[in-house]
Amino acid sequence: MTTNQLVPHHAYEYLPLVYDAAGFSTYATQHTPRLLEYLHESGWIGRQVLDFGCGTGASSATFADLRMAVTGVDSSVGMIAKANARFQGSAFDIRFERADIRTYAGLENVYDLVYCLDTLNYLSAVKDLELVFQRAYVVLQEGKTLLFDIQTVEGLATYPLEQVLHRSNSVFVTSTNFFDYESLSLQQHITFFAQRQDGWFERFEETHVLRAYPVRGLLTILKRCGFEAEYIMNLDFTPYEGKGDRVVVVAHKTA
Repeated sequence: MTTNQLVPHHAYEYLPLVYDAAGFSTYATQHTPRLLEYLHESGWIGRQVLDFGCGTGASSATFADLRMAVTGVDSSVGMIAKANARFQGSAFDIRFERADIRTYAGLENVYDLVYCLDTLNYLSAVKDLELVFQRAYVVLQEGKTLLFDIQTVEGLATYPLEQVLHRSNSVFVTSTNFFDYESLSLQQHITFFAQRQDGWFERFEETHVLRAYPVRGLLTILKRCGFEAEYIMNLDFTPYEGKGDRVVVVAHKTA
């Protein structure tokens, strides 16, 4: 397989149908409360939150439960529809927008936190990362926080060739994975079967491409965009020392 074949196909076109039921939002549900607690213990104070790559609203729900004002942004029509359905009829101060986080035209100097979980690997080029960091800089108040995570080269390169991602009576999800060392990209072909109301199962297929970025280069881009990294760590909050499948970065907007 050549590098130019690593292209997404129908990405997040069908998956929103089973995203929560198949457990894809579990990562956000588990880790967002922990990361928010870490921020509070580190001295972060704020209420206005921008959730970049909000998906079905799992992370947004954590912020909303604490009476924060939340704006969730995602480029997937299906994901935004699920997020809106999650909060339909609620009294939370929360809204969702379908938009590209690389070009998001939010209000300037408004937010206390830009939160971006399990999203940045879907950006296919360094310039896209830079655009997202630039947008975060514009919308954040001075001194306020950008928190994001990203799977490392090690993390993406060690995906098994085949996986069963979820198995239940109503949903079955598998993936085949190929990592291209030239482009540092993982092609993930996802197949899932979802049970319809008539009892029959319907098959859907999507191809996702995730790109890894060396952490040192990532931090250089972040600094160039006006951020100072405060914490670079693993998910267990220990310092990231060049080993591990995922890194979490907490940075603040400089003057």
